[in-house]
Amino acid sequence: MNQINFIPRYKDDHVAMQHLQEAAWDELIPHVDILLEWLQDFNWPDARAIAEKLSAHTNSIKGNIIKVLRSNDGLWKYWCINQLIYHSKEFIIDQDLVLELQRIIDNPSKEDKLEGVDEIAQETIERWRSV
Repeated sequence: MNQINFIPRYKDDHVAMQHLQEAAWDELIPHVDILLEWLQDFNWPDARAIAEKLSAHTNSIKGNIIKVLRSNDGLWKYWCINQLIYHSKEFIIDQDLVLELQRIIDNPSKEDKLEGVDEIAQETIERWRSV
């Protein structure tokens, strides 16, 4: 498969999303950062399919997710926490992700508070503690 086929070229790229669903995880790994960019706004049509694919591998991409969580983009952080950690398909969430969520809860930026990042981080930790 041509690796470029599963990276959307525009919003609502149905062909790319079909290729994404068919792609093996090993093919996606080098492109996780590019795919994560599509979660900057979950209203984009392709965001849901990308989140669905990535949420099965939350712990494997924890480094990529942590980079987002340390960024200044509150909305992107919100969607990554909500879709990749809160709704992760993993059986347990990696401790590094939990610590990063706790950091956000303990010291949210103004942007984090504005976008509700600290709240979704708290809800996510509570959800995973109850599992």
